[in-house]
Amino acid sequence: MKVFALSDLHLASATPRKEMAVFGDHWLNHARKIACAWEKRVGENDLVIVAGDISWAMKLEDALPDIEFIAGLPGRKILLRGNHDYWWRSLSRIRACLPERVFVIQNDALILDGVALGGSRLWIDHELSPFTLPSRERAEGMQTGMTAAGLDRRAGDDEAARAQDEKLFQRELGRLELSVSQMEEGADLKIAVVHFPPLSTDLKDSRASRILEAAGRMPPPRRARGPGRATHALLALALFAAGLLALLLPSGVEEADRSERFVRRTRVWTELVCRAIAEGRRR
Repeated sequence: MKVFALSDLHLASATPRKEMAVFGDHWLNHARKIACAWEKRVGENDLVIVAGDISWAMKLEDALPDIEFIAGLPGRKILLRGNHDYWWRSLSRIRACLPERVFVIQNDALILDGVALGGSRLWIDHELSPFTLPSRERAEGMQTGMTAAGLDRRAGDDEAARAQDEKLFQRELGRLELSVSQMEEGADLKIAVVHFPPLSTDLKDSRASRILEAAGRMPPPRRARGPGRATHALLALALFAAGLLALLLPSGVEEADRSERFVRRTRVWTELVCRAIAEGRRR
């Protein structure tokens, strides 16, 4: 069994005015391109984590075609809410509509074939350096669809907005702690899924990373048989702003979107995930 992860699909089956092609012709038919790459790589028993920003829909009924699209692809899918998933409101309604082999995480955890999964969307943490951006980075933000004014606001120029961000972040921290605390202690592998990054590019401790570290330090159980203890790892998959979407998209899409900012962000967050995996293995 393999575990795949991606985020920011931004599907628009029922909202054609929000097709990703508004960001350039290389995004034309991006859902089909994702499906082709997915079908080449993923097996029926594999796990695929879709860590937020799944659909542009505003209502659950409009998001259902996008969920059905994901359900029709190989593997078992685990969905997490992103900041653009406005359709994600009533958890009970969502779960009542889910197709087979599609699961969601919110305030809880699940285990599939020895892999425990939990997590939270998180939110903007103004203590992390990526959200204090130099003027050149703010200008380049236009390339990703966020205005310089919007990035300035997120950098804390608007104190009321900053206070609201902190309120949302604290709520998400509580959800993260609740979720990882429910992970199966006997799991062979633990994966914490987040939409916003729990770490800055400097890899210094953060409020979210401390929760993950504490959960990762839980002692592994002794097995009645076999050599010693089970290997435990807690991996934080920081899938933010389409950074890791390039890992699943065919190379043509990646080449077409070779802005310096996109490539740099993809490389940074891919490296962070790999380093988290390596750290988990050492433990």
